[in-house]
Amino acid sequence: MSIHLRNGSPSDHAMMAEIWEAAWSEIYPGVNFSQRRALVEEQLREAETGRYRLRVAEMSGARVGFTLVEKHSGILEIIAVLPARWGDGVSKLLIEDAKSQSRGHLTLFVGQGNPRAVRFYHKEGFKIVGEGTSPYSGLPTFRMDWDGSPLMP
Repeated sequence: MSIHLRNGSPSDHAMMAEIWEAAWSEIYPGVNFSQRRALVEEQLREAETGRYRLRVAEMSGARVGFTLVEKHSGILEIIAVLPARWGDGVSKLLIEDAKSQSRGHLTLFVGQGNPRAVRFYHKEGFKIVGEGTSPYSGLPTFRMDWDGSPLMP
């Protein structure tokens, strides 16, 4: 099954928030992410102002994942994929896309309690450059950076 990437639009926002909540709830089942959903919805709306780049992944016409990258800083604010699509190459394609649209640098923050994601980011060339605490969940995080040549001007 092929994966298609496209720019997101306001009509995607509700589904992207659903995907985000489903993915995070799978990783941290004891955390109530519905309370943080308003923050994600606000970030999605800010994509329309040009602050963020929203990219949507589809399989057979169904939305299955997305990235939200802050254009100015190169911070990968969100990457989320439906848990049923984990391992199908969606995350890899989304990361490759974010790299190709970057200026040669991306930063992300990942929960230390999410070893699957940490391993994935390492495989994709990200390096741990710091530690911190999520201001939203209070959980420990790693700051991970990718520095590479931009693939697109």
